[in-house]
Amino acid sequence: MEIREVLKHRYPMLMVDKVIKSEYMKYSVTQKNVSYNEPWVMGHYPEKPIMPGVYLLEIMAQSSTFILVDENKKLDKVGFLAAVERAKFIKPVFPGDVIVINSKLDEYISDYVKISAECTVDGKKVAVCKLSYVLRDNNDQLKK
Repeated sequence: MEIREVLKHRYPMLMVDKVIKSEYMKYSVTQKNVSYNEPWVMGHYPEKPIMPGVYLLEIMAQSSTFILVDENKKLDKVGFLAAVERAKFIKPVFPGDVIVINSKLDEYISDYVKISAECTVDGKKVAVCKLSYVLRDNNDQLKK
């Protein structure tokens, strides 16, 4: 599956490096390789860079998108993030770490989904959250 066909993000905001596996409207498992070349490293913090929590939330949000990709590798619906709940940052993430992101669909009602997401490094939990999305047809434009 081509990541850039599913996610509209581009550098420096494209956070998913690999889709390990996914099943439509059930779950996804993705990977993010944390590098010293990322824009946040210089300022957060120069002596001991720690990945900002907001980046971990963004990684979980992007990874959850792959739950919406059907068997034909099409993204019929686009999820617009509506809420982040119960976010916890358990351990710091550093350049050189490989983050595995597990996302699972918890609830699907009409055009609203709730997803549980979890980041691990070396099999240890580093962050968790619940994400809620409002779904729109992929062809719809955002209305002002």
